[in-house]
Amino acid sequence: MRLIKVSYPEERSDAVISAIEGVEPVDWMKVTGSDSYEKAIEVVASEGQEQEIVDALQNLFGNGDDWRITVVPVEVSLPREEEPLEKTEQDKEKKPAAFREGLYESVEKGSCFDIDFAVLTILSVIVAAIGLNNDSVAVVIAAMVIAPLLGPMLGFSFGAALGDMHLMIASARTVVI
Repeated sequence: MRLIKVSYPEERSDAVISAIEGVEPVDWMKVTGSDSYEKAIEVVASEGQEQEIVDALQNLFGNGDDWRITVVPVEVSLPREEEPLEKTEQDKEKKPAAFREGLYESVEKGSCFDIDFAVLTILSVIVAAIGLNNDSVAVVIAAMVIAPLLGPMLGFSFGAALGDMHLMIASARTVVI
């Protein structure tokens, strides 16, 4: 379950409410906006709904900079959401999808060059050199396991799938370094 807070200009209230009601979340309510935003709505979304809600709102707002969506994981929510006693075949086959923005942040962190990446790469090089010096295949394979190259390669692939040149360039730069 996630809490989605949407801040937006007042003139878009009706469109935001209809977009949220179209997804039928667990619960939602209007709240007082902050200084920079005139209106805000908080939405409690069950697992799998959060991406639908965020996509609907992103389509509504477009590329403007007068809105903000904040998504926070919910640890506890009372009263508990009731699940239907009998699930249909369609419900059983339906697996909750990963939240795209959460995946993006995780992949982006793993594809950046930082001190952890540098230390692991140096350690991997040392282990590989020892393995090559001792003619040990197992030690060379261990060096490959230590090497943190999967993160940037995954970042490049994810960036290519989303068409995100920034992520692709950052990941490629990390691999080249």
